[in-house]
Amino acid sequence: MPARVLDPGDEYVLNHCTKQINRSGFDENSSATISEAWRFPIVGPLREDNPAPFDGNLVTFVFRLKPGDEQPVQILGTFATLYQPITLKRVLFQGEDTGYRSVSFVVRKARVHTYKFYVDGKYVLDPINPQRVQLANGRLWSRFFTDGYLQPLILELWELRLLYRLIEQILPFRSADAENFLNRYYFRSQP
Repeated sequence: MPARVLDPGDEYVLNHCTKQINRSGFDENSSATISEAWRFPIVGPLREDNPAPFDGNLVTFVFRLKPGDEQPVQILGTFATLYQPITLKRVLFQGEDTGYRSVSFVVRKARVHTYKFYVDGKYVLDPINPQRVQLANGRLWSRFFTDGYLQPLILELWELRLLYRLIEQILPFRSADAENFLNRYYFRSQP
C-alpha cells in the first residue's frame, strides 16, 4: 500500500523542531547537540480537517541541511514501498530556505517501522532519532513507533519481569490505608 503523504505546512514543522534541534547549535555528525532527540520523527494526531481512510498518526520526518544546500533528501521506510524513496520538501520561513527538509505521512497506529534517508548518493541513519535497530541481515536502520504500540522495544523479557516485580513492591497505593490517604488529602482537597 503506498504511503499517504500530507502537508501540515512549514509552520507546523518549524514549531515542532527548531527548539529541539537548534538549542545547542547544529553539528551534522552528532545527535549529541540535539536536545530531546526522542521527539523525532514527530508522531502526532491527525487533525480533523485531514480525513484519513483509517485511524492513524501524522508522522513527520525532518532532516537538516545547511540553508541554501540544493541536494535532494529522500526517505525509504517500511511505512511505504521499500523500492521507491520519497523526496522531502524544503521548509521555508518567510520565503527563505531554513535548511530543514520534511515530509509527513499518515501511518497506522500501533505499529513499529524502520527507515533511512537517502542523501548525497548513500543511505544514512536519521541523525536526530536515537532509536536504531539491527535487522537480521546485520544492517542498522532508524526506527519509530506510532501511538498504541505496546510491544517492548528495548527491554528483554527477563528485564520486563524484573521491572514488573519491582513495580508490584514499590507501588503502595493498593492498600486500604493508601486509599484512605488519597480520599482524605488528594481527592477532597480544596484549591
